[in-house]
Amino acid sequence: MKKHIFSRFFIVTSFALLIAAVISAFILGNNMEKKTQHDMLRLLKVMEQGYSRNVNPNDFVKRNSKITDNSRITVIASDGTVIADSHVSPSSMENHLNRTEVKQALSSGWGVSNRNSSTLHKGLMYVAIKSESGDVIRIAQSFDGVFTNISKQVPAIFVALLIALLISLLISKRFSNTITRPFANIVSGLDKVSQGEYQIDFENTKYEELDTITNRIKSLLNEIKSSSSDLDKEREKVNFILDNMEEGLVLVDENQDILTVNNSAKNFFDCSEDVNKRNLVYFTDHIKIQNAVEDAIMKENSSLFDITLPDNRIVSIHTTNVVGKFIQNSKKHIGVIILIVDVSSDRKSHKLRQEFFSNASHELKTPITSIQGFAELIESGMIPDPSMQ
Repeated sequence: MKKHIFSRFFIVTSFALLIAAVISAFILGNNMEKKTQHDMLRLLKVMEQGYSRNVNPNDFVKRNSKITDNSRITVIASDGTVIADSHVSPSSMENHLNRTEVKQALSSGWGVSNRNSSTLHKGLMYVAIKSESGDVIRIAQSFDGVFTNISKQVPAIFVALLIALLISLLISKRFSNTITRPFANIVSGLDKVSQGEYQIDFENTKYEELDTITNRIKSLLNEIKSSSSDLDKEREKVNFILDNMEEGLVLVDENQDILTVNNSAKNFFDCSEDVNKRNLVYFTDHIKIQNAVEDAIMKENSSLFDITLPDNRIVSIHTTNVVGKFIQNSKKHIGVIILIVDVSSDRKSHKLRQEFFSNASHELKTPITSIQGFAELIESGMIPDPSMQ
C-alpha cells in the first residue's frame, strides 16, 4: 500500500509540475512577445517624431539603424513602394502594400506581424507605424516565435523541473509514511488480537477518517472480547458435560478425522494420546466400527451393534450421520457421531434370564408330561377304580 500511494502521489505531482512548467513557459514566451511588440512600437513612435517629407529616407534609415542596434528599418510609401531599407537595396524589393503590418498601419495607424523574411531568410517580428507624412515606417527584429523561445528555455525548465521532482519525491515519501503508519499500527494491533489480546490502544492520527476506523475497531474488539468470554464459558460447559458422561462420544468428519472425543470414549478403547484432528484409525482399528462409519458417510445409514472389548466388556456402538456448518473440515459439512455405551451388565442379565427360562422349561417338562398322560388315561375311562383315579 505504501509503495502504491507513493508511486501514485509522485506520478500525479510529476504531471502537475510538468504541465505547470509548460504553461508557465508558454505564458512567459507570450509575455516576451507582447513586451517586444510594445518596446518596438514605442521606439517607432520616437523615430516617427523625427521623420518628415523634408528628411532623406536613406539618411533617416542609416541614422536610426545605428541607434537601434542594427535593427532593420524600412520606409514604405503609401502605395507600398519601398523608399529606403537599412539592410537591402529598395530597388530589389517588391511592393509591400499587401504585407500584413503595412496594411494594418495604413488602416489603423500601426500594425504588427511575425514571419520569415524572404530577404534575410530568418524569422522577424515586424512593427509598422504610419507617419504624419503618410509614409509607413517599419522596424524588424529577430523573433522566432513563442515556441522557439520556449525551446530556448528548455534547459532552465528541465533544471527547475528536476529540482521540483526531487522535492516532490521527498514530500511523497513523507506523505505516504503519514498515511500508511496508522494502518501499520492497526495491523500490529490486530496481530495482538490473534494472540488473544483484546485491550489495544491505537494512537490518534491526523486524519479523522482513520480515527473513526480505529474507534470502530476498539468497539468491535470489546464486543469480540465479550462474545469470546461467553463462548469460552459455553465451551467449558460442553467439555465438562462430555468429559463426565459415562457414555463415550466421538465426532468425525467425512474424511474420518476426529473432531471431538470425550474421556469415556478414550477409556473404552484404552487411548491415552491426543487424537483430535487425527484419523479414526488412531483411535480404534475395529473393522465393524470402520465399516459403520463409512456406511454412514456414503449411504447416510445408521448402525447399532455390540462389540466385545479386550477386557471382556460389551459395548453398544451407535453410528449416525450429521450435517452442520460447524463441521468446517468437510466440503459437504457431513460428519458421523459414534455413541459408545457399556451394556455389559444388561447383556449378562439377559443371558442369565435366557439360561433360567431354559432350565425351568426343562425341569417342568417331565412332570407336565406325566400329568398330561394320566389325564388322558382318566379321560379315556381306562382306569375305573376311583381310588386309582
